[in-house]
Amino acid sequence: MDSILGFWYHQELTTDEAVIGWNDQTIQELHAQTWGPSDGFTYAFFSRIFYQISVANEYLRQTTDQKLEDRNTASDLKSLIKTYRAETRFLRALSYWHALDLFRNVPLGLEADPVGTYVARQTNAQELFAFIEKELLEIENDLLDPNPNNPTLYGRATKAAAWTLLSKLYLNAEVYVGQNKFANAQQYAEKVINTNVYSLEPTYANLFYQIIIIPKKSFFLLISTVLELKLGEA
Repeated sequence: MDSILGFWYHQELTTDEAVIGWNDQTIQELHAQTWGPSDGFTYAFFSRIFYQISVANEYLRQTTDQKLEDRNTASDLKSLIKTYRAETRFLRALSYWHALDLFRNVPLGLEADPVGTYVARQTNAQELFAFIEKELLEIENDLLDPNPNNPTLYGRATKAAAWTLLSKLYLNAEVYVGQNKFANAQQYAEKVINTNVYSLEPTYANLFYQIIIIPKKSFFLLISTVLELKLGEA
């Protein structure tokens, strides 16, 4: 949740789409377009992005085929882990997309890199764009099919989440890498639409509930509470 909140701060408070009425450290600087390299919220969001990437990298290090063999992992668990690894790569790609969208030329650290005092090399927008695209395309078939009626998929990344992230990546490709990829953005948006398992939320305010909603409108949800509310089922 901290990461998505940080993403929201930087995407919305820097525009006229949201107003924050209180003063919390440097948050008003986002409103005033006066933030700088010492801004606490920007530093916190950057740190959160790379914390999530480091956790994803460690999971991928610990679940290689060789590691699973060495630990005598049961075959049924190996099958589950294959899916979990794809979901982990999605989460890492999502974090790197946040980094690309807001910071551009960031460090690129992967599971093959050493652990400890190692400093990842700085990448650029073209390389990072290509990495995110490649990751999402490679994991597509290993992710589960989208099914909003399956409660076991709640909070998990399915194929629809990957398609949507690809669509967002392509939609902004002209800004990121100077290439028009609107046709690709349409292609992957239509893949989500053509599943016929999602629909638009008719009540706009429902999109902002603080409690869990299990709708047919969301393809990737954050688990943030134990409360549950079903809407739009009638």
